[in-house]
Amino acid sequence: LTDIVPTVCYLTGLPVPRDAEGAVIYQALENPNHPQAEIALLRKNLARLERAAESEKMLTHRYEH
Repeated sequence: LTDIVPTVCYLTGLPVPRDAEGAVIYQALENPNHPQAEIALLRKNLARLERAAESEKMLTHRYEH
């Protein structure tokens, strides 16, 4: 039971409370690198959305100098 809090914190990206005992249960995770992989995927998709939004803005707005 002492490992539940650190594991949940790890999976959600939250900091582990100072008074928490135990450690992350990596063995119970199918992919221990899942949080990092998910964040990398989210960043990649965000960059794609930002590029698409910029492209769309250029098609729909005219800026005169």
